[in-house]
Parts: sequence; structure tokens; C-alpha cells
Amino acid sequence: MNKKQKKIDLILSYTIGKESREDGYFEGGVQDPSYSDEILLWVEEDEKFDFDKDAFVRTNKYQVNLCGTERSLFELGRYLIGLSQYETENNNYHDHFDEISSPDGKKPCNLIIHSPKRLS
Repeated sequence: MNKKQKKIDLILSYTIGKESREDGYFEGGVQDPSYSDEILLWVEEDEKFDFDKDAFVRTNKYQVNLCGTERSLFELGRYLIGLSQYETENNNYHDHFDEISSPDGKKPCNLIIHSPKRLS
């Protein structure tokens, strides 16, 4: 299989505020992604096809499904790259994205994304 590469320019945006680990407050963070209302997220039980039973069977695992428009996934990707580069004294930095729609519109998901663990 051949590979294809695409170079893009990417600007990462952050909000800046006061931080004090001693006093336990942290202002600032990664700018929320645009078009998050165009993202769908849902969790369901994972299944695989069992040829012997000629039916789908549960795997005792969960399946997380994420989809969206081209621009919403691009902005989510920008957010995740921004999060990977965000420098903060807050060891528990995270963002909440509440009420992300599900395909049926009945059971929205709350997505909480935590800052990465630093390897060094």
C-alpha cells in the first residue's frame, strides 16, 4: 500500500490566566474546539460475527464511536494537539464537553478529556 502525506499549517490557541499550585487554582487552558455541536459520540456493547452461530455475539467489551463533520473533526484534532502541547502546573488539567449528541438524539454523552501524562 502506498502512503500519502499532507502538510498543513496549524495554529494552536490557549487562554492564559493565573496559576498557583500552592493555592490550588488554575486559570487558562486549551481553546475549546469549534463546531463541537457537529460531533456525535456514543458507547455501545461491542459485537463480532460468530460464523459457527451465524450471528453476532457480544465480546464483553465496549465500543466507542465518534463521528462528525470534516470541520468538527479537524477542530477536535487541533484541540487534541493543543492539549498535547499545553504547559501547565495543573497535574489534573481536563476539559468537559457536556451534552455531545448521540445519533438518536436521546442519550447525550459527556466527554472529559484529560491532559497527557508527561513521559519525562
